[in-house]
Amino acid sequence: MIVSQKQPLTSINLTPHHRHCNGPCLPVSFDAGKRKDIVHPKTEVMKKILIFTAALLVCGALYSQQEKPKPEPKQFLAFHAGPSVPVGDFGKATLTNSSGIFEDREAGFAQTGFTAGITYQYQLQKNFGLAATAFYNNNKLNSNRFVDEINKMLAETGLTISGIKLDHWQWYGITAGPVLNQAITEKLMADVTIMGGVANVNSPKATVEGVMLVDEDWSVAPVVGANGSLRLNVSSNMFVMLNASYQYMRPKFTMTYNPELTSGVTTSENSQQKIEVLNVSAGIGFRF
Repeated sequence: MIVSQKQPLTSINLTPHHRHCNGPCLPVSFDAGKRKDIVHPKTEVMKKILIFTAALLVCGALYSQQEKPKPEPKQFLAFHAGPSVPVGDFGKATLTNSSGIFEDREAGFAQTGFTAGITYQYQLQKNFGLAATAFYNNNKLNSNRFVDEINKMLAETGLTISGIKLDHWQWYGITAGPVLNQAITEKLMADVTIMGGVANVNSPKATVEGVMLVDEDWSVAPVVGANGSLRLNVSSNMFVMLNASYQYMRPKFTMTYNPELTSGVTTSENSQQKIEVLNVSAGIGFRF
């Protein structure tokens, strides 16, 4: 084959005169300059597979690095305080009937006081759990009304008394029980609890012009009650709460009189007091 010097090296024309063939030969044109632009279809498919695989790997890495959602807290601790309102006989301030006859030994003469408590709750299921509350209550007595009632009883004798002071009823204890709860909104939760427990109750001390007349006494008694509360979540781990609870107990006391006022003779008397209060409190709690 003879190549002319004027013919470009990048283009070679082969004809039947320039090559040997056994049968009919067709002209073939080979352009070396355009050959580099030809891409095999399999190469394109491999590129797409590699790009798709790389994208999947990147997405998987990013997903694995995302923070997993924290589980919902199952327990909380709340601190709350508020007024304690006496109800029933505990809040009565009468000892006599309209005729001045003594008839009500369980009148407590209790005034509105205060309560403070700590509540722990553990969620066993979605709408059921267990709760325990440690509490303290203090209710002062209406001393002036008590003196008036005593003087009514002494009216026929012509005697009167004055200067008697009664300090307070107070108690502390712990109760526990099952709790049912229901979500009202995404952030607001309602709880209802039936509770029972024990309390150590203190009877009031009576003094006359600073001198002890009747000494105080402490008595352990069972206590039952019910509790309802609303909890509003202000963050993922903190909430504010409004709480209302009812407590009932009947402690027994020994009233011991000052022997200096009874001719040196120690005198005592057994008594029982029905105590009923409605506690309304507000506070803050922490979920964990």
